[in-house]
Amino acid sequence: MKKIIMLVVGTIIFTLGFIYFIDKLIYSGVYWVTGTTVKAVLDSNGNIVINEEEISDQSTYITYDYEGATIGLIAFRTNKDKIIVVINASKSCKEAPNAIYIQRNNEFVCQNCNRSFNINDIEKHIDNECGLTSIKDKTNIDGKIIIGTKELQELKDRFINWKGPKE
Repeated sequence: MKKIIMLVVGTIIFTLGFIYFIDKLIYSGVYWVTGTTVKAVLDSNGNIVINEEEISDQSTYITYDYEGATIGLIAFRTNKDKIIVVINASKSCKEAPNAIYIQRNNEFVCQNCNRSFNINDIEKHIDNECGLTSIKDKTNIDGKIIIGTKELQELKDRFINWKGPKE
């Protein structure tokens, strides 16, 4: 009887461990990224240029390399056809290597703390304690979004260990 109980307990522990391992494998790090990753396109003034027509409801992860750091942005279109471009860094998780958001279906999920929110509610979560970071130097001109890089360069230290989607 003891052998049967030990066998059952061992099987349960093994099964739970296996489920935990698979869950961590799937949901840790940036393995299942919805969208595409591209390098930033710069104009002659060193500003990032994003063509609005290339942005869809599937995130575009834009990487900007500056002095050894890869600074990440996310651009996407909400269901109300509004284009959002933000810095891909969680405010509360700070400089943690996985303090980034990725899109999974209609949600953004922080890869450090697993906080998530709906893509169409993102504006409520920009610049709050555990949300994405807005970009102040951003203008729309003739179907293009122009982003000044000085603001991004000032955030370089926050991205030294960044493990976000990279092109």
